Amino acid sequence: MRIVLALTVGVTGVLAALPALAQQAPPSLNAPVQATAEICGNCVDDDGDGLTDFEDPACCADRQIFPMAIDRGRIHPHGQTSGLGLESLLAAQGLADVNPRREDVFLQIRAERGDEVFCASVPAGRFVAKRPGVFRFRDHNHSVGTAGGIDRLVVRIAGDGSVRFRACARRAEFTSPRDGLLTVTISFRNPLAAESGNRCSTAQELHTNRRGALRVP
Repeated sequence: MRIVLALTVGVTGVLAALPALAQQAPPSLNAPVQATAEICGNCVDDDGDGLTDFEDPACCADRQIFPMAIDRGRIHPHGQTSGLGLESLLAAQGLADVNPRREDVFLQIRAERGDEVFCASVPAGRFVAKRPGVFRFRDHNHSVGTAGGIDRLVVRIAGDGSVRFRACARRAEFTSPRDGLLTVTISFRNPLAAESGNRCSTAQELHTNRRGALRVP
């Protein structure tokens, strides 16, 4: 009789404790989740803050950003691709020491709602400089996968220190949002140097029409 009573009391105590135990998560699940740091140049929003690569202050802080003036901008949607033409002044001063022979060049396009529309990069080794201050990339066969279908890209550094940019693509690998606003970011990154050496130029509030096309001016 004593043994049966002891077992009954023991089982009753365990059953009474089960609800409290069920509410306690394992210590590992209660531990804070460590955020992933942004990796610059992989076209991924690693830290999940809605900003990719050089749109993120981790890759291009305010002091590294220059306002871009777009002279001519064209986007013509073709199904899952788009014709792209972009000519712009990246900076009047402060960018004259960029060197696409040593620095990778990135072109990013982001929609107003935070969606990344296009992220392309041209490795430094693919640029040719036949004249001082003029760096050219050509890839009509699209052998550079990271270039996203860009056919030609030119970075031109003038004698007065201004830097101009031009990109052309018959079928760039993106579709732009309809009747929306776009932000364009051009960036220079030396893969062998610290991220604090990155430089970026950005233009905002470029408006597409109901077809997703862009025409500036």
